[in-house]
Amino acid sequence: MKPETGTDNLPPHSPEGEQGVLGCALLSPQDTMNICVEKFRGRTDMFYELRHQTIWNVLRTQHEKQEGTDTLTVYQRLRDQGVVDEVGGLEYLMQLQDGVPSAANLPDYIAILQEKYLRRCMYKICGDYSLKIFAHGNDAASLAAQFEQDVSALTESQAVATEEHIGTVMRRVVDDMEQHYQRGSQQLRGLPTGPEGNYLDKIIRGVRDKYYFVVAGRPAGGKTSWAMNMVEYLACDYVWTERLKDEQGNQTAVEHKGIPVAVFSIEMDPESLGYRLLFGRANVDSAQWSQGFASEADQARLVKASAALAKSNIYIDASPAQTIGQIAAKARRMVKQYGIKLFVLDYLQLVEQEGGNGMDRVRELTKISRKIMALKKQLGVPWMVLAQMNRNIETSEVKRIPVLSDLKDCGAIEQDADLIMFLYKTDRKELKKPGSNGGPSEEEVLDQMYEGVEWSRKPVRVDALVAKNRFGPTGVAKLLFQKNLCRFVDWHMEKVRRGAENLKQGERRKIVDDELD
Repeated sequence: MKPETGTDNLPPHSPEGEQGVLGCALLSPQDTMNICVEKFRGRTDMFYELRHQTIWNVLRTQHEKQEGTDTLTVYQRLRDQGVVDEVGGLEYLMQLQDGVPSAANLPDYIAILQEKYLRRCMYKICGDYSLKIFAHGNDAASLAAQFEQDVSALTESQAVATEEHIGTVMRRVVDDMEQHYQRGSQQLRGLPTGPEGNYLDKIIRGVRDKYYFVVAGRPAGGKTSWAMNMVEYLACDYVWTERLKDEQGNQTAVEHKGIPVAVFSIEMDPESLGYRLLFGRANVDSAQWSQGFASEADQARLVKASAALAKSNIYIDASPAQTIGQIAAKARRMVKQYGIKLFVLDYLQLVEQEGGNGMDRVRELTKISRKIMALKKQLGVPWMVLAQMNRNIETSEVKRIPVLSDLKDCGAIEQDADLIMFLYKTDRKELKKPGSNGGPSEEEVLDQMYEGVEWSRKPVRVDALVAKNRFGPTGVAKLLFQKNLCRFVDWHMEKVRRGAENLKQGERRKIVDDELD
């Protein structure tokens, strides 16, 4: 194995990691310098390259003096010291700042520097003792004791105090509760899956930042339609509140509508996704339109829906045969360029691994899944990843609900994902069971609600099974898949809309324009 020091025999170091830390400090000094100073504890030699040490010293000095810090002020200080050309000039400083997608990556860059610094210290200790071993007059026992003492001192110097008093933790918990609590409303801790506060949101309580959310199903089971419904709602209709503080510390609430969302579609072309988004939002039967029987009202809805989608911040990348490295690079750029708040990947088993030959697909998908897990932490943005289920759930002699092992070719998802949801058609036996107090079955209610509608346009009952939820309960949400509308709706709320059921105590229903014919 080739040694890490390389052919030049240089001590361990990472130019990219050092550039990452300095880039974050230049990009957002207010958010990063306190962290860097605390982690480095005054050590300039955490940076190996001399020019990086020089830049860091200027940044630290300006931070200690509480001076305004940006690329131009750092350039001016370096120029005053007569070392600006030695560090690469203004061009190199701009390159450092532009080289990082977000200051959220700082902890990862710091970890790289700490790792390399520790290795350099070990390299020096081992080098010193390799000379002492061969020196005459050194007692082996005392030399071993001194070596152990030096290694222990090095280990202790790297130990960072990470413990927190429970009082500090509780202050954050109480602040978080006060910020999110609304009496009589569902307490979501992240992005909602739809507009109605449905039962699925009650289970998962929102898609949080840094979430790795897997939606699995069989081909043509509605995974893409479900994901596009959520994308359309979040980009067009989702209303969220940003809490800002002024210089006096007073809080103000600013309301926004819609968030930027990015979709990586390896399976479908952009136009196909566009059709799904359009007909789903317009609530128009795509089959009727394709056969030339769309009404004037349908045409008006399509025009209105297309205008709303065109104004939203949805970005679609449908490049075929993408590798996880290419997706990661694009995601970093999109976060910086568009401020993306949710990534959707359709779908996992079509992503390629750099250098992979497809022979050991399970191992390749494991690496891809681990990369997605790292990306959600680095970017601070949730990832919704669509995935295929194995065929054996259909070939099984006994109809059963999916389990985590039904994920196709990738057992690593079970450990990596924060949330795993299966979409599957409800068992016919369940549909035929009598309702509560001997009432009509779900199948009978469905037939009554859509009486007179041809079978090809009737929706089907679908179950959304939350099989893993790292931050909450698991359970099954009942949905209705309106395939001709490319749309999922909550089963209970659809019955309320069509007069087959009443709202439950404490529930509210949002009225949407033209929701029923």
